[in-house]
Amino acid sequence: MHNIKLTQVVNAGLLIEGTHKKILIDGIHNVKTHEWSTVDNELMDYIIYGKGKFQDINYLLFTHQHSDHFNLEKTCEYIRNNKTEHLITTRLNDTQLFMTDLLMELDKDYYEPGDFDFNNVKIKYIRTKHLAHEKVGIDHYVYIVEIDNKRILYLGDADFCKTELTEILKGIHIDVMIAPFIIVNSTIGRRFVTNISPKLLIINHLPGSEDDKNNYRNIIEANVAKYKNEMPKTVIFQNLYDEATITNQCND
Repeated sequence: MHNIKLTQVVNAGLLIEGTHKKILIDGIHNVKTHEWSTVDNELMDYIIYGKGKFQDINYLLFTHQHSDHFNLEKTCEYIRNNKTEHLITTRLNDTQLFMTDLLMELDKDYYEPGDFDFNNVKIKYIRTKHLAHEKVGIDHYVYIVEIDNKRILYLGDADFCKTELTEILKGIHIDVMIAPFIIVNSTIGRRFVTNISPKLLIINHLPGSEDDKNNYRNIIEANVAKYKNEMPKTVIFQNLYDEATITNQCND
C-alpha cells in the first residue's frame, strides 16, 4: 500500500512526498506581507541546502508569482544546491536564468488545461483567474498532481467562484483538495467543494499565530465546525510541518 505524505511549509507552501518523487508547491518565498507569514531565514537555509525532507525535491511548482508564494532568487539558489528535475511556473520573462533545461514556463489561455507526464508523476495544470482578478491581474495556475494513484488538487489562490473552473474539475476524480481557508467561509466556496467532491479537504493559506492580526485561524476553526455536515472530511494546516498521510483508504 502506497502512502503519500502532505506537509505544510509556510502560508500556502505544500510538500508532497510519494513513493519515488517529491513535489514542493508555493514553498519558497521570503518576503513578509501585511497579512501572510513567510519562510524565515533559518527555515529558508534549511530548505535551500536540502536538509531533511527538503533534499533533492524533484519538481518545484508555483501557482503564481506573488511574494507570499514565490521568490525567484531563492528558487534558483535551491536548484543550485539540489538535484531538481523541473521548475514549473508562470512566465518569468527573465533572460538570466541558468536552468533553462529545467524551466517549464506555462502559457495557456484561461481554463485551457495542459499536462505533463513525468516518470511516476502526472501533473495537470489549468490557467485560472486569481481571486479578485480585476484588482490583482496576475497569471495563476491550478495543479492536479497524480502520484501513487491519487489525484491531489492544489488551488493556490484560484478564483473558485468561476463556473469555468468547476466545469473542468467536475469531470475529474479528486482524492484530496488543498484550498485556501476562505473557501469554507462562503456559500459559493462550500458549493464548489461539494461539486468537486474530494474525499479529503485540506485548508491552508493561513498566517502563523504571531501574524494573525485578523483572527483568521479562529474563524476557520469555527466555520469548519459549523459547516462540517456540508463538507467532506476536513483538516486545517495552520503550522509549519502540519501533516496528513494519504493511503489507499485516504486516511490520515
